[in-house]
Amino acid sequence: MTKITPNGELVLREISLESETIKSIKPRWKRTQYRAVVNWLTEYKPHANASNLEKVKGYLEAFYHLCQAEDWDRASQLIFIRLNTPTKQEFHKQLYTWGYYQIQIEIYTQILNFIELNLQTKATILTNLGKANIALVNFDQAIKYLKQSLRIAQKIESPEEEEEVRGNLGRAYLSKGNFAAGKDLMGNFDAAIKFDRAWNYFQQSLKISRKIKDSYREGRALGGIGTFYAVSQKYDQAIDYYQKQLAIGKQIQNLSLEARAKCNLGIVYCELKNYEQAIEFSQSSLAIARELQDSQLETGNIENLGLIERRLGNHAKAIELSQNLLVTAKETNNISIENLALGDLAKIYYSQGDGEKAIGNYDKAIENYKQSLSLVNKLQSSQEETVLFLRYLILLNLGEIYTAKKDYVKVVDYCKNIFFIAEKNKSIEGLILAIICLTKVYQQKKDSRLLIKSYQGLALIMIRAVFLKLVLKLIDLIIVGFLYLAVFALAILSPAISIVFMIFKFWRNLI
Repeated sequence: MTKITPNGELVLREISLESETIKSIKPRWKRTQYRAVVNWLTEYKPHANASNLEKVKGYLEAFYHLCQAEDWDRASQLIFIRLNTPTKQEFHKQLYTWGYYQIQIEIYTQILNFIELNLQTKATILTNLGKANIALVNFDQAIKYLKQSLRIAQKIESPEEEEEVRGNLGRAYLSKGNFAAGKDLMGNFDAAIKFDRAWNYFQQSLKISRKIKDSYREGRALGGIGTFYAVSQKYDQAIDYYQKQLAIGKQIQNLSLEARAKCNLGIVYCELKNYEQAIEFSQSSLAIARELQDSQLETGNIENLGLIERRLGNHAKAIELSQNLLVTAKETNNISIENLALGDLAKIYYSQGDGEKAIGNYDKAIENYKQSLSLVNKLQSSQEETVLFLRYLILLNLGEIYTAKKDYVKVVDYCKNIFFIAEKNKSIEGLILAIICLTKVYQQKKDSRLLIKSYQGLALIMIRAVFLKLVLKLIDLIIVGFLYLAVFALAILSPAISIVFMIFKFWRNLI
């Protein structure tokens, strides 16, 4: 079997670190760090059944020792070394393919401490930081990094970097918009804005890829637009764009692009309940994903195949697939995917909650949801709306199971938890979910007095929420109207002042 890391001596020459020169390095503590770098790159040998992360442990340790020596230049060079993997990617990008997003973020954070980093390297790191944060559901953080990268890409006139950044900004805004729409109980102005931004970024990405005549980038951009249509439930358009992505992947013989298109087609055909086609595409994509050791792609296909088996009533197969997903997530320490797998297992056990085995299956579902809740509480950006909403949903699902068990005391406890979390974070959606949860309990118990009280509370919160949103929208319209009027007036009176206001308006739109 081919070693995935290049020869250590070659790597040392590539980063200009010769063993002989280390002897003259002062002070002593720094010399010690460099000796550790040499040892890790030349002497470390992983065991036969080592995980992917263990196989590159020598590189990781060497990187950390270079950082300790404050040799940021060599540290940045090391992470750009290409590995002998099926995708032949640079070390830092290979960590993403394998699904080690948190380690990837730690490496980039260390490198960004180097203030003299050249702009192209900085843009690449910021772009990949954005991608890793999207994978970990930290959408706001991802957008922050990607916008920094976009400004640099435009400054250094790098269309390749700009295309990739815009495509990932489209993904981030699409995911945020999807969450906003999913939790929307009474009309959400933000969801439409985020979808609009996602669409614009995807279109810009496609335009740049065609301008520079890069087929791979064009295929990737077409896939982004396809996903936009899939999220918008316009499945015919989604299939059309995914088929174009697939055709390009086959034409340029790029397995990664081909597998991603097949994975996406499998997901869409699952939504259309064409399970035969969905299974065919997903299994074909899964085989390629495993060949390429692409963790994210493998996860997407296993998740889709598990959903199909669950819908077809093949619970044993669905459980097996979700447990496989759980193993992969734990290996890469991916809390988001681990949470997804636990949620899937809980849904399967809950759906089996009939007959003699009902209570046992309910208990298994509860255990999985409790583990999922514990993981969500560990996710970064605990104030971020996506994480908050995940927490609400898990608590609601636990409440639903306890309702099926007729354990109303526990149900009320979970509803109160939702209420307290929502109140603490000033989340109107959370308050409404908590009252809806309580309403279901009172319906089950046939407690008309408390039922009426909960309906009144729900109506009051919804009226307040709608009123608040309308007021905020009205204020926003007034401000925008005033700005346009001011720009028009000042354009006549003073072109210089007009430019200042135009810049202010542009800045407001960016925010």
